[in-house]
Amino acid sequence: MLLKSYSKGTQLSKSLKALFFFAVIIFTTNSFCQKKISSTTEDFLSKNSLLHDLQLEKFFLHTNKTVYYAGEKVWFKAYVANDADNKPSLETTNLHVNFYNIEKTLISNQLFLVEDGSTHGDIDLPKELQTGKYYIELTTQWNQNFNDNSSITSIEVINLVKQNTNESISDNSNQSETSIKKEPLKIEFYPESSILLEDIINSISFTVKANSNPIRITGDIIDNTTGIVVSKIESNNFGMGSFKLYYRPNRSYSAKINYRNKETIVTLPKAALNGIIVKKNIHQKNNSLTSFIIKTNKNTLKSNNKKDVFAVLNRNGNAKNIIPIQLNRKALNYSFNLLKSDLFKGVNTITLFNKFNEPISEYSFFNHLNKQDLLNVEKIDVEKDSMTLSFNLKNNHLKSNLSVSLLPTYTKIYNNQSSIETSFLLAPYLEKGFLNLTDFFESNTIEKDIDLLIKTNVRKNSFRYKKEPKKFLLPENGITIKGNVSSNIKDLTNYKVMLSSEENNILLIDSIGASNSFSFSNLLLKHPSNYKLALLNQQGKIIKTGFKISQEKTQYKPNKLLKKKFAILNKANATKEKVILDTSDSSPPLLIDDSTLLDVVNIKGRNKNSYQKKEELLEKMGIKKSVLDGGFSNLFIVKENQALVSVYDYLYRIPGIKVFSQNPNINFTITTTRGKSSFLGNNNMSVYVDGVLSDTEYLVSRNISDFTAISVNSSGAGAGVTGAGGVINFYTKDGKFSKYKSVTNTDILISETEFGFSSSSNYENNQMIFANKLSKEYYGTIGWVPNFVTKPNAPNILKFNKNGHKNVKVIINGMDTEGNLIFKVVNFDTKAD
Repeated sequence: MLLKSYSKGTQLSKSLKALFFFAVIIFTTNSFCQKKISSTTEDFLSKNSLLHDLQLEKFFLHTNKTVYYAGEKVWFKAYVANDADNKPSLETTNLHVNFYNIEKTLISNQLFLVEDGSTHGDIDLPKELQTGKYYIELTTQWNQNFNDNSSITSIEVINLVKQNTNESISDNSNQSETSIKKEPLKIEFYPESSILLEDIINSISFTVKANSNPIRITGDIIDNTTGIVVSKIESNNFGMGSFKLYYRPNRSYSAKINYRNKETIVTLPKAALNGIIVKKNIHQKNNSLTSFIIKTNKNTLKSNNKKDVFAVLNRNGNAKNIIPIQLNRKALNYSFNLLKSDLFKGVNTITLFNKFNEPISEYSFFNHLNKQDLLNVEKIDVEKDSMTLSFNLKNNHLKSNLSVSLLPTYTKIYNNQSSIETSFLLAPYLEKGFLNLTDFFESNTIEKDIDLLIKTNVRKNSFRYKKEPKKFLLPENGITIKGNVSSNIKDLTNYKVMLSSEENNILLIDSIGASNSFSFSNLLLKHPSNYKLALLNQQGKIIKTGFKISQEKTQYKPNKLLKKKFAILNKANATKEKVILDTSDSSPPLLIDDSTLLDVVNIKGRNKNSYQKKEELLEKMGIKKSVLDGGFSNLFIVKENQALVSVYDYLYRIPGIKVFSQNPNINFTITTTRGKSSFLGNNNMSVYVDGVLSDTEYLVSRNISDFTAISVNSSGAGAGVTGAGGVINFYTKDGKFSKYKSVTNTDILISETEFGFSSSSNYENNQMIFANKLSKEYYGTIGWVPNFVTKPNAPNILKFNKNGHKNVKVIINGMDTEGNLIFKVVNFDTKAD
C-alpha cells in the first residue's frame, strides 16, 4: 500500500494575504481613508518576515495508566491535530514514538501509521528497567523544523524485583521534609503586554513560590517615595495573582509580603517612558465578541502622531487578522472587536507591529469557549462478570474518535497529569513549568485562573518559525526501500524492479536508475513482515539476479539523548503527590511473565504439568522450544500415516483456524476465528518456520510430512507485534530455515523488514497475583479501548469484563472531526441498580 505525499504550506503565501480583512471597528478620534489603509497593510504584509501560514502539528498521548511495572506494556492512543484549528491532522501519516530511560537516553524508536489524526499501539517495557521516571516522545519529520514542538509524556516504572516495596518512586522521595534546603521566597512580576508604562494605570500579574512550590500570600504594594500603600495583592491556590497600579512619573514601588511570620520586600520593575499596551476589555457585554483596548501615554504620542501600527491576531506567527491603527496625539485609548468565532481555540496573541515590521507589544489571552458537555456516559447493564456503558454524544452531528481507560476507582497507578484539552489548548504555548494543567480546568474559577496562567507562563517570543534561509524538512509519508541490482547484464535500461508483499498489499514496478539503483517510496510496510524483489526484462519475465538492499528507513532520525526542556508535572499546590508502594495496608502485585507462568498452577486454565509435557516432547523430537509458543500454543505432532497429506488439507482440519484459497496450488491464507485484529484490519496469522518469519508460499508445494510438528497460537499472546492475528509455527525435520528464502520461483528474493510501521497487539490485562482485595483495587487494571468510534444522537455501547472490581473509573479522551475536544472522567460502582 502506498501513502500519499502532502505539503504543509508556505510562509505567508499570496492566498493567505487575500484572507486578511478589516472585519473590526476601530475607535479613534481621527477618520482615515480605507484605500490608504489597504495599501499600507499590503506593504506591511509584503515586508513582514515573521508571519506565516505553515501547518504546525500538535500531539497528545493517552496511556492506559501512568504507573507501570517493568515487563509490562504501555498501551497508548496518540492524537495529532492541526495547530491552527485543532482538527485532526489528515496529512500526518508517519508518527515516531521514542522511548527514553531515566537518564533520558533513547531505548526504542517505533513508527506508527496515523489515520484521520490518530493511531494506537503499545511499547514493551523490558523487565530489566530500573524504578524511576521514563519518557515517551511523539514527533514527526515535519515537526523537526520546529525544535521544541514535540510532545513529551512521563510515566513511572516500578521494578518489583529490584525495588524495596516501601520505596517511593517519586523524585526526591528519600529526602525528609527537614532535609530539603529552604530557598528564599521568590516573587516575579509580569506586566500586561510585557511593558510597564509611566503615567497610566498598569495591570500587573505575579507568581510567588517557596521552595519552587506555589503558595498563597497576601501583601501590599508600597510607594517608595511616600511609604503609602497604593495597592493590595493576594495569590490564589496556584501561587498567582494580579493587581492594578498607576505608575506616577519618577516614582518606584515595592511589594511587601508576609509569609510564615517573615517579611519579604521585592522592588517592582521600573516603568518605561514610552510604549503601547494592548489588553482585553473584560467589560464587553456581547458574548459573540471579544473586545480589546490599546492604550499609551502622552509622551509616546509626541513622537508617534499620525504613525501607523498594526495589531495582528496570531498564534506563534500564524496570522488570522490584521487591524491597522493610526495613532493620534489627541487619543490615548483605542479599541477594536473580534468575533469569538474568528479566534483560535485556546491561546491567542495580539502583537503590535510598527511600520518597520518590528514587534513593539504583545498580549496573549485564552479564548474561553462556551464549553459544553458533549458526552454523556451511563451505566445500562451489569452482569455477574461484565458491565455495559452507553456513550451518547449530545447536540453534535459529528462522529467522535475516543480512547477509554478502565481502572479501579481508587487506583494508585493513574495520575491525571494531562488531557487532550490541556495538550491542545494550553501546553504547546506555555513556558515549561511544573504545574499540572488539568488542575486549572478543574478549578471553580477556571476563567480567571487560566487567564493568570497565560499572563505569567506564555512563551515570550511567539515568532519562532521564520522564513528562509532555513530550509524546511519535508513531511514524510511511509517507508523508503533503496538498493542496487547486482547483475551480469551490462545494460539494464529497459529492465525494471518489481516489489511485492502480499501481507502489505503491495505490488509495484519501478525503473532502474544510475548505477543500477532502484527506489520505492511512500510504502505502507509493516514491521516485521516480508517483501519480495524481482528483476523483470522487457517482456515482463523474471530474470535471475541479486540485490543489495539498503535498510528500510525514513529520513527522520531520533535523538539519542532527550535534550528538549519539558515540564515534570506535579500538582499545582505546595504538597507534592507521591506514588508509594505502601505495604502497611496492601501489598504490591506480583507480575507474572512467561517464565513465571511455568511455575504457577492453573493460570489461564493450564497447569505446570501440561507445559512440562509439551517441552519434554519437543526436546525428545530434537526441537528447541520457541519463544513464540510461550505457554500459549496448542501443539500438533505430525503422524506417520499423514505423510501424503498436503499442508493445506492438514490445516483445514485444525480447530480454531481457517484456510482460504482460490487455488491451493498457488497460494492460501491462514486466519483465526477470533475476529479482526491485525494492522490492516484482517486476522491473518503470521507464519513462522523454525521460528523464522515466512509466508504461506513456502508451504504451497509441501506435504505435512516435511514437518515434525506445528504449534498454533490463536491469541498471538507472547509473540509481540507479529502476533496480532495469531501465530502458527512449522517445525522442519532438520530445524534449519534461512532468513532470505526463495520459494516457488528461485529468482525471487524474499527479505524480512528491519524497520517499518509497528502494529498494535490486542489489549490483554497483565497476569498478576494480588495479596488481597485492597492491593487489587490499588494496583489492578480493568480494560483499555483505544479506538472507540461513537456516532451522534445514538447510544454507543461499551461492554467490558469487571475483573472482580466493585468500582470502575472511566477515563475518556477524544475529538470529533471538527476539532471539538472531549475529556471526561466518571466513576461507577459495578453493582446492578
